[in-house]
Amino acid sequence: MTDDNFKVTKQIFQWFEKMKNNYEKNITSVLEKFEKNSEIQNNRIDKANQDLLANLQNNYTQQLNDKNLTINQLHNEIGFYKEQFVKQQKNLEQLNTRYDAVMHSLLNEKNKDGRLKDVFENNRFDSNLNNDLLPTYEQNLNIEVDLEKIYSQALVLRGESNFEQAFTLFMQAAMLGDPKSMGAVARAYFLSEGVDEDQLEGLAWLINAAELNYEPAIKKSENFKINEPEFYEEASILAKQLNQQSL
Repeated sequence: MTDDNFKVTKQIFQWFEKMKNNYEKNITSVLEKFEKNSEIQNNRIDKANQDLLANLQNNYTQQLNDKNLTINQLHNEIGFYKEQFVKQQKNLEQLNTRYDAVMHSLLNEKNKDGRLKDVFENNRFDSNLNNDLLPTYEQNLNIEVDLEKIYSQALVLRGESNFEQAFTLFMQAAMLGDPKSMGAVARAYFLSEGVDEDQLEGLAWLINAAELNYEPAIKKSENFKINEPEFYEEASILAKQLNQQSL
């Protein structure tokens, strides 16, 4: 091989060597850039994932807090409504107790009214014309005939349902001391015949009639004395006052 040929061959090898080195450098540079870009992308992805996880965690925490807050509010509302329910139950029990007491009182009053009015439902109570039942003091006062006349007229008026005029005559005779008229006045007060109902005053007149030995009044007033002692005691005080007015 000549020197010229050798030189050409050497130059060719040098050129290839140089090309090889340049190629390797390019490959290495490309790989380095790729790795660097891959690392950057991975960091971005990791950061994005971390941000996403953080957001999810925050959202979950917020939702959990909201849910716990709602649960607490519901518990508080349940407690409030339970308390209201208990109060309503107590109020209802108190109302029932009051209702029972009122109904018991009304029933007692009704029974009382029934017992009081039943005393005078028998029209024969104050229609006994037997003079033997009259006290002897009437004969001593010489007013028996006048009282009997007034009483009889009042009975006729009451039979005709003319209660107001009948009551007026009964009261006149009662004020003059006629026990039968006192019984009739008592009946009028109890049954509201010609006058507003006033059971206390009615019983007071009944007691006065009984104290004058009017037999029907004695039995009836004794019944009140046993069954309605407080009412009877109150009526007794009024009876004394009526006696003083009559005198």
